Amino acid sequence: MKKIIVVLILIVINNLHSQTKVTGKVYLLSSNWRPIEGVFIAATDSNGDYSKKDGSFALYFKDKQPGEIIRISVGNGESILDKNGKEYEVVNEKELTSILICQQDKCKTDLIIVLVPKGQREKVINEYYQIIKNHFDKRMVLLKRELKELSSQNSRVYDSVSELELQISNLKLQNDSLRVYDQAEELTNINKDSSKECIKKYLLVLDSLKRINLTENRFLSIENKELLRKNIIQDLEKYLKLLELENINTEDTERVKKAYNLLKMNK
Repeated sequence: MKKIIVVLILIVINNLHSQTKVTGKVYLLSSNWRPIEGVFIAATDSNGDYSKKDGSFALYFKDKQPGEIIRISVGNGESILDKNGKEYEVVNEKELTSILICQQDKCKTDLIIVLVPKGQREKVINEYYQIIKNHFDKRMVLLKRELKELSSQNSRVYDSVSELELQISNLKLQNDSLRVYDQAEELTNINKDSSKECIKKYLLVLDSLKRINLTENRFLSIENKELLRKNIIQDLEKYLKLLELENINTEDTERVKKAYNLLKMNK
């Protein structure tokens, strides 16, 4: 009887050690790494787990081998709720589509799942969308005004007129709503908790574009507002150069570069 018990214990121990797993933590976006408790995390052929008080979870797989790729799902399929019933949505969903399984106790890093309260992300996307879209629209107004003034002159400067017409044509091509929305969404995916200081400052400067059209600036002329925009673009360029000097090549760096390139087209 004792031999049977010993054999069973050895089998259990062997099964435990042969299990593969994925570990991680659930955090709130840009919150100084505030964990979220009670969120259900799962994957095919896993046990499923709820995030603990520190945001941690562990998924174990009996029929998966180290090195296999799996997809992580968050929530119950209909909604993502924490222990208090508050609803969230995933920020870094793309990163959860191809997760590498490791041998139990040999996982070097935890998977990070970043959430935001439901609806908040769309609000921020729309804010960035308006920043970029307004920049396009204001630039278009200035170019059309300049073109009208040149065209009304008796001795038309044909080269200048042609150049302005080309700029307006290019601006219309760039001012695509879907493209602008996609870029706004990319900026929203930046987690300030893990981003570099240059990127945080970049986002602060970018947010200042919103304030140009606020009530306190209603007495500014269009020319002065345009000058402010140009100064902001220059500040954005300064922080991008710092990223290059520090050789910071991250996904967030690519996101802010794309946003800058889009805005730079309209300087």
